[in-house]
Amino acid sequence: TDMLPDSIPNHWGIYFTVEDCDAAVAAVTDGGGSVMGDPFDSPVGRMAVCRDPQDASFFAIQLAEEA
Repeated sequence: TDMLPDSIPNHWGIYFTVEDCDAAVAAVTDGGGSVMGDPFDSPVGRMAVCRDPQDASFFAIQLAEEA
């Protein structure tokens, strides 16, 4: 995509759809994982970049409701 700055290389990202992004972030940290920044809103929904206890990264995304 041309939406990312040149300083971010091409990469794959795994997204898990969740009902509540903030609750999912709490579950990640409660389960021994970590969050790489506060959840944020995007045009497609609220999301957060997370890491599991084995250091694999993934996104939790609460999709925006359709109008």
